[in-house]
Amino acid sequence: MTRIPEANYIADPDGDLLILLGPTTPPISQTGESTLHERNSTWDYDSRVLVSSKRMSLASPVFKIMLEGSFKESLELKTLGRLTLPLPEDDPVAMRILIDVIHGHSKYIPKVVHIHAFARFAILADYYQCSAVAEACVNLWKQKIVELSLWKRSETRLACWIFITWVFNLSVEFKDATARIVKGLPYGLGEILARNQLELPIPTTVIRKVDEYRQAALKGFKKILVVALSRFRGGRILYDVGRRMIFIPDLTHARVMAYDDAKACDDEEACYDAKACDAEIIEYFTKALSKHSLFPLPQGPEDYKGWVFDELIGRVWSVKVNGGSNVGIRGHQQKVLDITLARIKFSIDHLYSKTFGVDVASLKAHFNVRGAARA
Repeated sequence: MTRIPEANYIADPDGDLLILLGPTTPPISQTGESTLHERNSTWDYDSRVLVSSKRMSLASPVFKIMLEGSFKESLELKTLGRLTLPLPEDDPVAMRILIDVIHGHSKYIPKVVHIHAFARFAILADYYQCSAVAEACVNLWKQKIVELSLWKRSETRLACWIFITWVFNLSVEFKDATARIVKGLPYGLGEILARNQLELPIPTTVIRKVDEYRQAALKGFKKILVVALSRFRGGRILYDVGRRMIFIPDLTHARVMAYDDAKACDDEEACYDAKACDAEIIEYFTKALSKHSLFPLPQGPEDYKGWVFDELIGRVWSVKVNGGSNVGIRGHQQKVLDITLARIKFSIDHLYSKTFGVDVASLKAHFNVRGAARA
């Protein structure tokens, strides 16, 4: 007769459920080896934790189904009054902490955790659908991570933090973390996970939405420059009576003359060759952009790989269209350049003010995403 292994950690002295835990490869990083440690005997498990099946069921719908449903574990528990449950896939340290949280052992819960350990804890809270019971310790753990910006120190930490804030509905932190990808990285969340071989169970809808936000910001940036440059192609620049620059398309390939309320080029004498004037303005303008690697515009893939929104914004603000470099430029042309650049910067500033990270509440409400299931 096989003897029942004794507990080496007691969460509940009157417990009826013995959870077996052992060292496994943490699911955050792919090492190329199996994440399941082969076990020949229940005695091989390093942690044998005696818990209350009732408390586990109350805290977790997953445990409730397992222990109170029609599974063999439930039948054994009802028949024998006790159950030994191996959980070889669960990180033992994270599971011990989760058990202490569920059993109200606040004095055994660490006050500070590394962000990677926090992510492993979040994986279990997500899988067992019991993130709500960990609210107090989550609020405690996040303080130092936020205060010291620890989540910004590497792509791996950033991905971990996005997963943590997603699981525990940390709205402000989730928006800040996703904004870092949207504005500050040359690729999206999906590539971060792939490049760093991360196995965080972030839902596909979350990855897709973060990457969509990044692409939308970069697409908006590119559109602003394209529109600005297109003002000069195939048409004329005029000024209306309100001193605003307007663009009259040349659909007939003929020279566009001054209108009653607008004077061509705002000069005392209209340009002798409108298209030549426009070509000169384009040359000056694109030369100024090219000094900051903003022209020619990259014709990259749809995901704008390699583009960094914050860097592009900084380049635009460094562009200058006046000074000694514009030798030979006429006064009216300088005005056009000044107005064009001012409008670009205004549009860029507006775009930046409207570019945020993703809102966790609206994303969950829209997609109705449940916790990611384990493979």
